[in-house]
Amino acid sequence: ERDDVIVPQLYLDHCTDAIICMEYIDAYGMHEFFTTSDISDDDKNLVYGRVVDAMLFQVSKYGFFQADTHPGNFMVKTRDVEEPKVVMIDFGCSKQLPNEFRQGLLKSVQGYINRDAEMSATAYWDMGFRTKHHTLESLQKWAEYVFEMTDLVADLFERGESVADYLKKNAMQLGEQALELGNSDRIDYVPEQYVMFGRALSTPPVPFDQFQPTADLKALIMPHLFNLSMPQADVDVA
Repeated sequence: ERDDVIVPQLYLDHCTDAIICMEYIDAYGMHEFFTTSDISDDDKNLVYGRVVDAMLFQVSKYGFFQADTHPGNFMVKTRDVEEPKVVMIDFGCSKQLPNEFRQGLLKSVQGYINRDAEMSATAYWDMGFRTKHHTLESLQKWAEYVFEMTDLVADLFERGESVADYLKKNAMQLGEQALELGNSDRIDYVPEQYVMFGRALSTPPVPFDQFQPTADLKALIMPHLFNLSMPQADVDVA
């Protein structure tokens, strides 16, 4: 369905409960690709954008995502292609999300775009998130915090400034802010499927300690709002 992403052919006759046998792809590992000086920053930024876009595409159209997103499960093919292509090699840890998640995600993003924390908080509530107070007002504080952190990260990416360095320099201040909110409005319940989604988001395939991409994250997200507004497509597992 996409010509910028490669999923190697699976050889089921050679697979076992412990081994996945797939087509061999001659490609860079993610760490090698992003640390090789012969590869331009433009190509590295292109690949980062395609990784993000592919992951958003899975969730927005199919409600499906690869939950094990560490760099070892992604590669980059540069040989015999006009532009670098992302290779996704392991779907052993994947998750199908309920359609309610896609609807909630759309509503929460719309709330962010409109700077409407109550709209986003309502989306969190509908998806099943609860704080210790079990009130919408309490979740609204978390929505405002998400807005602030999203703005911060998006601004760093747009300027090409190191997110890793920023977090190191401001760890204490950011930690105190999160701790204060956690003490006053602790999140008491997160639905299981969203724990896995958060895990995937927290283990990006790009080694940010080695290369900081420059990207317009908001522009990457916007096209996927249309998919979220449409009925969820079926995943073809044949």
